[in-house]
Amino acid sequence: MANSQIRTQKRVATAKELRERLSQTNVVGVEPVHGCGFQCSKCMFAPMPEERSLMDVNRFERALIELKHSGIVKANTVMHELASPGLIFAYSLGGNPPEHPRLHEITNVIKRHFPEAKVHAFWNLGGVNTPQALVKRTQNLDALCLSLDAQHYAGLRKELMPRIKELPAAERKQAVNNELVRRIGWVARAATENCFTLAYRLTGKETEAKVFREIIRAAEAKHGSGILYGEDEPTPRLARGSMRGRKSTQPLILHDCTITDHYPE
Repeated sequence: MANSQIRTQKRVATAKELRERLSQTNVVGVEPVHGCGFQCSKCMFAPMPEERSLMDVNRFERALIELKHSGIVKANTVMHELASPGLIFAYSLGGNPPEHPRLHEITNVIKRHFPEAKVHAFWNLGGVNTPQALVKRTQNLDALCLSLDAQHYAGLRKELMPRIKELPAAERKQAVNNELVRRIGWVARAATENCFTLAYRLTGKETEAKVFREIIRAAEAKHGSGILYGEDEPTPRLARGSMRGRKSTQPLILHDCTITDHYPE
């Protein structure tokens, strides 16, 4: 639509301007949750509030229709004909997507308006307290990536502290490891029931990645080999706050359903 307006960092741009810049990407970033209880000291979206703000499903649908009519995403669907991965909606940005209790409804909205699209998510293994909740929230996903990072390990330890604070230090560490193995089992079950691809990504230093490789081996020993895959080499961690104010090569739908080409400062 010629009159559609979408926010950019310094001013409101026309859909035509944004379409010309973004039409080469096949990914739309979506922020179902803003805020994170882990409060990682090196988070690339820091500073991040601890209180969570959840995306409204109805407002998201209106934003998605606006994005669809703008022609930006329509241009992206051509990528599918060029043997690319096709159109992908990626749940990520400044929060932990599976914490949204209606995440499956957001996914359904995407699939209703873009039936050819794939929906990917990441999970830091925190913020979801039961396997049943995880199975429900991951319905209709196409892929989920476990974000394995020492910062997230510390965040899960913080989340579990009320339950483990009376244990000796060595036993607290083992309790966190056991909980990680248990939650990997949850997501393996969800992947089986909901038929999505399950992967992991190691982030940080090699010494940090070594801990998670041991946890992955323990999870596979308990829940079955080949339940997830990933690169053995860790990805370098981006600098704290490096995504704030940064222009994106893909359209973003933030938790307040603003459509933008940058993450706010």
